[in-house]
Amino acid sequence: MSLWESGFTLGFPNLEVAKSFTDALLPIYSYHDKETTNDVCIKMSRYIINGEAQLFMEELKTFLHGNPYGLTELDKREKYFQSCLYLMLRAIGFEPNAELQTCNARMDMMLKTSRFIYIFELKTDSSAEEALNQIDEKGYYLPYIKSGKEVIKIGANYSSSTNNIERWIIEKILAT
Repeated sequence: MSLWESGFTLGFPNLEVAKSFTDALLPIYSYHDKETTNDVCIKMSRYIINGEAQLFMEELKTFLHGNPYGLTELDKREKYFQSCLYLMLRAIGFEPNAELQTCNARMDMMLKTSRFIYIFELKTDSSAEEALNQIDEKGYYLPYIKSGKEVIKIGANYSSSTNNIERWIIEKILAT
């Protein structure tokens, strides 16, 4: 059995190493210079750490404006949107959980920080209200309600006609 077949998973030992990796490689694979790339990554990371979900979503929408039209099949746009969000969060040093199972469903994305728990529900050609309603109806936030962290619910709709986020709604549940 080769090393590749053995099933090893590589990761970052800490946030500093993840950030160094991002600083060194992201500019190489990006069309932006290092200062611009680092600036976007630093801003997005800071927004997540500080619980500034509105600013994060605005920056994500701007980021997605640079993605090529027709990159995915229309029937897979929600997975494309989910993958973009997941990869962006990973690139800026976080460890999001995609398709996280609860007792009765799977949430699209969950991210824990030292102070916040973000729950993302993503829709395509639907509505941000429907996405947020799903978070509530399925109780995605319930396992975290007594965590001592503020829960930030984000319901977002991706439009296949604009190839970007059309609208989002953010609701917060104060830490208990």
